[in-house]
Amino acid sequence: MKTLFIAVMLLTLASCYEPNVETKSTGYVINAGRDPLNVINVDGCQYLYGDWGSGTVLAHKGNCTNPEHYENN
Repeated sequence: MKTLFIAVMLLTLASCYEPNVETKSTGYVINAGRDPLNVINVDGCQYLYGDWGSGTVLAHKGNCTNPEHYENN
């Protein structure tokens, strides 16, 4: 009974998070049967986000509006 209670509590905690970034679909599908790539914005930078094989890809697009990324150039 104790194990069941702990399992339910962990599942409850894991399901409490909701996405907090804006996501926009690109319409580009990398692998047949997968969802298209999405563009997300984090701290003024755009990233491509989507399925890649059995994992997930997150790649920086390189078109930042975040001035901190240009301080050292």
